[in-house]
Amino acid sequence: MQEPELVGHQIGGCTIDSLLAVGTFSFVYICTNIKYQEKRVMKAIPKVSKYGEVQVDLVHAKRELDVLCRLYHPNVLRYIETVENDEFIFVFTEFCEGETLLQFLLQRTVVEYRDFVDIARQLLNAIEYIHSQNIAHRDLKLENIMISNRMKVKIIDFGLSNFTQGNSLLSTYCGSMQYVPPEIICQEPYNGKMADIWSLGIVFYSLLVGRFPWPDENLSLLMNHIKEGNLTFPYFVNQCCIPTITKMLSKMADHRPNASEILDEQWLVERTRSLGVLPQLVQLNKSDQQILEKKQQNSMKPRLLTHDKIPKLRVKKHIDLKCRNSIMQSSHCLVTPNIMKNIGVLQ
Repeated sequence: MQEPELVGHQIGGCTIDSLLAVGTFSFVYICTNIKYQEKRVMKAIPKVSKYGEVQVDLVHAKRELDVLCRLYHPNVLRYIETVENDEFIFVFTEFCEGETLLQFLLQRTVVEYRDFVDIARQLLNAIEYIHSQNIAHRDLKLENIMISNRMKVKIIDFGLSNFTQGNSLLSTYCGSMQYVPPEIICQEPYNGKMADIWSLGIVFYSLLVGRFPWPDENLSLLMNHIKEGNLTFPYFVNQCCIPTITKMLSKMADHRPNASEILDEQWLVERTRSLGVLPQLVQLNKSDQQILEKKQQNSMKPRLLTHDKIPKLRVKKHIDLKCRNSIMQSSHCLVTPNIMKNIGVLQ
């Protein structure tokens, strides 16, 4: 991917400060809103192919915006607005303070049980809400969850999300290899919400144990481990939550509990009561509801940037996406049918 020269420019009422990350189809920047002097995040999605070998699928980009504008929850990334010009769609969201759960875990090896329960409760509340809106995230992983120094978590990156009604099945095989359920590995139609529950089970296991459930040195072996689903826990893991995580990582999707059922587990209920927090869906007041409705109405009507408002963009430099520094590099291995066929595990 070739980075466009956006840093220093003003776009959508914001000054672009620095490049934060590079995705498969987008560039993510930190920016500052000029009027309110607050940090925001801007995702620049190219409309043209000169910024990478693969041209972005604008249908999926549009779907991500549609998903974001429908979500309003304290543990979910907050969407602000969209603007565009001839070359890019610019999506502005809130700036999440803190670090990813992966960075959080790497600093601690394992997470203390009390902290784990607080994180799990927030994530389950968020997933319960997301699923109630008939949305499946489809890329839940440590890197897509932010945590602040006050232990507040937020789910981010809805680039692979999709709408799913009732028990309808999806057929796009996507996600990160260490987090995908057996039904995606086997290229079967799958329930997107139950796929999210599996991925969340992998997140929970990783936080408690400090590693993934199965070794990842060999991709073919990893896929076989996922399909077999044999799960073991070290002696130091609190026994209270092991049955729950085991059910979340059931090979059979219809045997997995939904988020509401998991929130009723005793180990979560006890901690929730001690905090005086009720696990329930967010209830919007009238003002918030009006804001959300306005965002939904305007989400697919982005403000257009005229040529006098933004200079011609130039390619700045080449970024090697293969250079990733992480002890959990396999979590970046994206699932595609070609990868699975080339390995020779699947027919």
